Amino acid sequence: MLVDKREISDYLKDYSSGNIKEGLKIGCRLDDYLRFKKGTFNMILGHDNTGKTYYRMWYYLVLAVKHNLRFCIWTGENKAGQIIRNLIKIYTGKDPAKMTLMQLYQYQEELGQWFDFVDNSKLYRYDELLDIFGSGGYNSCLIDPYTGLDRDYTHSANDEFLNATRQWVNETEIRIDVCNHPVSSAGRGGSVF
Repeated sequence: MLVDKREISDYLKDYSSGNIKEGLKIGCRLDDYLRFKKGTFNMILGHDNTGKTYYRMWYYLVLAVKHNLRFCIWTGENKAGQIIRNLIKIYTGKDPAKMTLMQLYQYQEELGQWFDFVDNSKLYRYDELLDIFGSGGYNSCLIDPYTGLDRDYTHSANDEFLNATRQWVNETEIRIDVCNHPVSSAGRGGSVF
């Protein structure tokens, strides 16, 4: 089915009049390049141990505090406690190692209003994660890393994941971010700066 040309004309009219809603800002220069938009599917590519997860947690925390958004995180490489510890550090600007256990629990509770974590003690297929993500009233979810999923390592399996996830995002309007690593030969071949 072809798109009705009136739909394109209506969009252009709304754009010209300034009626297209902008993505959410976080209040810094990054807003010139990055906005939070619901129903988007984003791939984040980077070598191992370069801060992809830490950066996402910082960004999500800013969005949570400013816009009261909720996030569900699956990461096969980090325990939920490690991520909460990092979020506490970002949130307070203080070293969690110097906090009392009661303070840590208080911040865990406070951050829990915005963050849920999928247990990483088992491998998940992408469709299992999408079911979990769709059941909690989340604004955005993270799969980190894609290579940690229970999946086939074939081109067709990648296409299936991309197409199914794109369709899911379109239907639910929940944002999905997926961290991924380049092939290991890229790091060995001198591509790391």
